Amino acid sequence: MNIAILVREDTAKVCTGGGCLSAFFAKEDSFERYKDLTDINLVAFTHAGGDLDKKIASFKKKNVDVVHLSSC
Repeated sequence: MNIAILVREDTAKVCTGGGCLSAFFAKEDSFERYKDLTDINLVAFTHAGGDLDKKIASFKKKNVDVVHLSSC
């Protein structure tokens, strides 16, 4: 399963993304639903600013199955 994390642009200006990444790799919080999966890949971590249509196209090329929206 391919996962992308999309962060609010304002949040990305002040956040390192450490909380999201830690939760992803530990399969905690929002990522707990994947605890039984062994084939899970983080293929994108970006903010919602800029050309969002281009980013979505990139997600499709990377076969992203799920996009998590950061709630920071």
